[in-house]
Amino acid sequence: MLQAGGPFERMGAINILRSIGPSASNAVPALTAVLHQTNGFLRVFSADALRTIAPAETAGVLFVYREAMTNAEADLRAMGARSLWEAEREPGHVIPCLIPLLKDRRMAIAACVILRQCGQSGSNAVPGLFTLMEAPDLTLRVAAAIALSSVAPAVHTQKVAEVLSAGRAARLEIGGLPYPPDQTK
Repeated sequence: MLQAGGPFERMGAINILRSIGPSASNAVPALTAVLHQTNGFLRVFSADALRTIAPAETAGVLFVYREAMTNAEADLRAMGARSLWEAEREPGHVIPCLIPLLKDRRMAIAACVILRQCGQSGSNAVPGLFTLMEAPDLTLRVAAAIALSSVAPAVHTQKVAEVLSAGRAARLEIGGLPYPPDQTK
């Protein structure tokens, strides 16, 4: 199933193997072969599955994430950044990819989630986060404000406080991002 079928069937098979975990170790050769195919999404899915099934193989799949982060497709860049972040937790390796994703409404929340986890190492993203706080969509503004509270806690402006307050009032939950403590009380 990993070599035949359409991309969605193959992704489904890869996800099943990933969910099985180490017990699916007999699929490692087939998953490794997918790493060298042309479909970037399948490559990232396979690398993620390999990290779950055979954690000792993690170093051998990082190239897939790095290549995905340079792809023209924003959603593949976001997938690559998320997976590389999960594998390494090295802010400097993902932040350069995340900053441009803040300009893409579809990928901005995913970028904010990771930037929040990067903490103050993500300070280069502050201008992009402030720009995102001007978005018409409250969800995007709140995601940016939550990320800013972690990336640049000293830059807790009145605007950040207002956006966070509006998000709390609307009971928005954004990508699992916890709200910072309310500093207006």
